[in-house]
Amino acid sequence: MICRRQSWAGMTVAGTLLAGLLMAQVPDELLPGRPGARFIRRVSGNAPDTARLPLLAGQFVRLEVEQNGVDLAVSFRDPEGRSLAEVDSINGRYGPETVVAVAESSGDYRLEVKGGNASGSYEIRILELRPAVPEDQALIAAHRGYAEGEQLRSKPATRRQAIGKF
Repeated sequence: MICRRQSWAGMTVAGTLLAGLLMAQVPDELLPGRPGARFIRRVSGNAPDTARLPLLAGQFVRLEVEQNGVDLAVSFRDPEGRSLAEVDSINGRYGPETVVAVAESSGDYRLEVKGGNASGSYEIRILELRPAVPEDQALIAAHRGYAEGEQLRSKPATRRQAIGKF
């Protein structure tokens, strides 16, 4: 009877450790860049979750980070670390945070997702990955203006400025 209890306890501990290893993520994991790709990820506490997406110069990308019960802020950076998009919409803990960008140079672009102090899962969906067309710059400007408008509308003193951004 004692042997069975010890074996059961050992299996429970081993199972818990294995589950923890399977849930752990490799920092800056490389995401295969292809339209339709989906990746389930996690944020934990203050630590951002990061992933790299290889892009070619002149390539347009549109991706969504689908929030699943945790309010997320998303950054998208070029290979030199410059910010191309900062997204934290007012949709709360559910719904998409959409990133649009055109790669100026070839390399690994970095997607950084922060959950503040919260922990939870989210999904990355690559919606478009194609050569850029001139109209993409207008789409990117519209996304930027909308994001700026959302930030301005949160304060009564800047709500009128938000209207112009929208």
